[in-house]
Amino acid sequence: MLALIAWLPAAAAEPEPPDADAADKPHVSTTFTNDFELRLQNFDPTPLVQIGGPPPKFVEQLDRLTARASSGRWAANVQVDEVAFVGLPYEVDGQVVHTPPPLILNCGLDQCVQAPFGEHFYANPEKFSVTYDTPDLDVAVGDFYAAFGYGAALNLNRNVDIDVDTSIQGARVVASPGPWEVTALAGMLNRQQVFADNPNIGMLQGDKRHLVGAFRVQRHELGPAAIGLHGVAYDFVDAYGLSGAFDEAFSRTDALVGGGTVELFGVGGVDWQLEGDVLGFPTDEEGHSDLFGGRAPEFGHALYASASFAVGPTIWTVDAKKYRNVNRINGPLAAEQYQAVVPPTLEYERAINFNTAAALTSNDIAGARARVDFALGAVTPYVSVAVFRDADTDNATQHAPAPETIGTVVGGVEALLDDFTVLLNALGRLEQRDDDFGQDRQVYGDVDLKFPLGIGEAHGDLVVSGQRFLGGPEVGGFASDLDWTEASTSLTLAPTPEAGITGYLDYTTNPFALAGGNLGPYNFGALELYVKPSSAWTVKAFYGGYAAGIRCSGGQCRNVPAFTGSRLAVTGTF
Repeated sequence: MLALIAWLPAAAAEPEPPDADAADKPHVSTTFTNDFELRLQNFDPTPLVQIGGPPPKFVEQLDRLTARASSGRWAANVQVDEVAFVGLPYEVDGQVVHTPPPLILNCGLDQCVQAPFGEHFYANPEKFSVTYDTPDLDVAVGDFYAAFGYGAALNLNRNVDIDVDTSIQGARVVASPGPWEVTALAGMLNRQQVFADNPNIGMLQGDKRHLVGAFRVQRHELGPAAIGLHGVAYDFVDAYGLSGAFDEAFSRTDALVGGGTVELFGVGGVDWQLEGDVLGFPTDEEGHSDLFGGRAPEFGHALYASASFAVGPTIWTVDAKKYRNVNRINGPLAAEQYQAVVPPTLEYERAINFNTAAALTSNDIAGARARVDFALGAVTPYVSVAVFRDADTDNATQHAPAPETIGTVVGGVEALLDDFTVLLNALGRLEQRDDDFGQDRQVYGDVDLKFPLGIGEAHGDLVVSGQRFLGGPEVGGFASDLDWTEASTSLTLAPTPEAGITGYLDYTTNPFALAGGNLGPYNFGALELYVKPSSAWTVKAFYGGYAAGIRCSGGQCRNVPAFTGSRLAVTGTF
């Protein structure tokens, strides 16, 4: 009985009176997100890693931990990235070797990162920030992202779809008094050292801490209008590390961008979006600019306009662009695999490949696109037509020293039925070069079909895409006369929303993408199992290979190398 009495008070005791000061006590909430990957590389597609012998076998282990703590209007964030290479036995000239490839290749002392644990392990507090946020004021110190207008003046955003995580490290203030919004920022560009989805072989290097300063003033609620003015200054550095930034801080600015945006809602039954920018490139004592290869620069401009309106059951969107010397700003960043300005491309991103990507980085291009969607209940067909004139003959990715006219026609349908979802797209693209330099032709198509399996919540997803490229004559050493074909298929079978398996098949004869498939010289295949043990956690196990290619998202593109091996990924929030 005494034992029972001793056990009861916890449930039977009178509740304590509420703490009158509890509401005033600081409350700190924390959130952690972790992304872990373990990759077994059966071979490295980069021949530079092991010249004169078989490529190494190794394990690449990655981890990205993000922590956030907040209390009231204050918040702090930190992101820690880590990568390690572990060697596996393989033979070189009859000798068994266990050494993995280094994280750092051809690294001069000025560009090496601090790696006290050796050339096969690296950890870095990649991002950190402290923010203070009220309805009228937002202050950030540390790492942050920023985009103005439609991206022609400044567009430094985290883009996990293509593994881009370059931030601005400095300070940003956003004041919002009434209908006004004023933004001022200054800092250094902070490129990621560790890639989460792409291989890190030989990629680890220090930061070139390029400098950026910017302001923007916006006025909302001007009747149906919102207007904005902005200015951005870029100063690119040659040396690595903080010393390079400090040495450059008081030197000549490399690029200046000034412009504005206008948004009009429902004016004449049309929604309008407009941006105009002027770019200037200060010169040295001899009148030259590094962004123009050491020659005298020219002014640049970016003009973008979009109009959307409805006519009966149709919805129309018309876009126009004219960019000149805009991508000069991205030139110094090409080797670091990110961009600072990303204006709208008006291209169908899924169809972009190694041969057609030159138009994305053109420094002299103009064109327009018109799209009409037919709203027919659950089924929405669309047709899009675009014409561009690319007059940039200095672009290193062009396949001929001649201007070209580009025409694209895209059509498709979106059907959202009760049990089925169908997304279908098809493209035809023609690049006609001047002066008898020939033409490139491309046809492309993709379909995404989601369907039930007839058992409870079981469902499937079939995605098929393919393209045929017919190149023009070889010009200037480019093998542009090689025709090639690509096809990709994935099939997912998911007995429940929490688990499923996906099979992949890739076929390519693209000379830019060939690295020898795991199923043959042109064929890649893989299986991936995914499980969600809870809503906050996902586990994926991959085995096989996939072909190289270009992946694009939001106007940014990145080369993705081929992969053959195994991969385990665990992502979760706690």
